Amino acid sequence: CYSARGLDVVASVNIATTVTTIFNVLFIASGNAVAIMVGQCLGANDIEGAKKTVWRLIAFSFAGCTIMGAILAMVSGIIPEIYNTDTYVKQLASSFLIVSAVIMPVASFTHNCYFTIRSGGKTFVTFLFDSGFMWVVGVPVAYILANYTQINIVTVYFCVNAVEMLKAILAFILVK
Repeated sequence: CYSARGLDVVASVNIATTVTTIFNVLFIASGNAVAIMVGQCLGANDIEGAKKTVWRLIAFSFAGCTIMGAILAMVSGIIPEIYNTDTYVKQLASSFLIVSAVIMPVASFTHNCYFTIRSGGKTFVTFLFDSGFMWVVGVPVAYILANYTQINIVTVYFCVNAVEMLKAILAFILVK
């Protein structure tokens, strides 16, 4: 969808995605911890222990990703300089990194909720929650904004990433 806005945008998104993935390691790993630790509690029929563990791990991940997001935002102007590309691509990549940094704590929350649901054995629900949400909400929002509006590409990128907030609300309801 972003390619409708040109090759500079594609290059910038590629830079931002690569760098953001490195910073996302914290919440990706914490999702695995949720699955293992909560799964153990559920296997032992310790429902209260599972609930405590889930919310503690989610809080830890959210706090950690708030810190990682702040670090990412602070280095967002430096990291694109590593790449051999023009100034405009670097500026866009820097802006996309800031958007990713802002969304990172919310993404960590939804990711950990996803693994919480999965640890309870609800694999089809997690499939719908993750892939279904992306195809039903994320992709259409990206397509419509990129192709049918004149909104600045950074704002488009923010709006597409901000749908994670809707997913977080759904995640909270499903986990609660």
